[in-house]
Amino acid sequence: MRIVDYYDGDLKESALKQLKKCKWTLSEILVKLIETDSFYQKLGNESKLLLLLDKDDNIISFLTLSERYIVDDASLTPWIGFVYTFEKYRGHRYSGILIEKACEIAKEKGHKKIYIATEHKGFYENFGFNYLENKNTIYNTDARIYYRNIVNLSIKKEEFSGELVEKLIPLSVIWKKERITNGLVENTVIDFLEKDIYVVYNNNSIIGYALAKTYKESEASPTIKKNSIVYDIEEFYILPTYRNQLIGSKLYQYIEENVKDKVDVIQLISATKDYKRALNFYVEMLGMEFFTAKLFKKVR
Repeated sequence: MRIVDYYDGDLKESALKQLKKCKWTLSEILVKLIETDSFYQKLGNESKLLLLLDKDDNIISFLTLSERYIVDDASLTPWIGFVYTFEKYRGHRYSGILIEKACEIAKEKGHKKIYIATEHKGFYENFGFNYLENKNTIYNTDARIYYRNIVNLSIKKEEFSGELVEKLIPLSVIWKKERITNGLVENTVIDFLEKDIYVVYNNNSIIGYALAKTYKESEASPTIKKNSIVYDIEEFYILPTYRNQLIGSKLYQYIEENVKDKVDVIQLISATKDYKRALNFYVEMLGMEFFTAKLFKKVR
């Protein structure tokens, strides 16, 4: 697969034919913008029509990145719009590939946020977007406005200090308020002692962290051999407005790269009410193995 800008490539004729086959109201508007040479006039001079193509140059998915879109509000820019995946390619998060590309371009241009206007609820949250408000569109319809923070990401292994702990404890307070699991309490200084501390930054702001420690397994268990050196990730947290942007994956990869030559096993226990999302993240995305589940049913 490859990503091209419709206006920068040599596939305009074949791409336009494919876009015309898309039976969707907004795609018909997009085709009209192209055919009447009003794409840049309506959407902005630096707008892009990004196409995700397969090896035969068939369009898998497409979207626009533009200064303007269907909501007349100059304070909100840039916009991702006209997001569409052809039916036979759906179910593989291909539109997410284009969304990540659009965010990269927006970041290069210095933007801090990017926006989407949609009628869908519960879809773009899976790509790191957060609901902002409802607004009227230029077509006099109602749209849900979402934003995504564009992150200037850095991850560091930090030394323990009172100043650092004071900055990390408020994140555990937010974590507790999410009620992801029962019995979660905010951290104290003791929770950071004798732990490896990993901190995730967006510029200079802390948006996540992980705590871990190393120990030697004294007895064999069903998953870990006796005398194995275990790296136990005790806490792993990203702020809600920065999730679903692969930040958690990058944090884990950073940790694994840091310890893989020193330990035999990386271990993490996840306690959450949203077990499907947790399994998808830790097993499908990070490549961990699932071993046990503690189940319960309240009867009174």
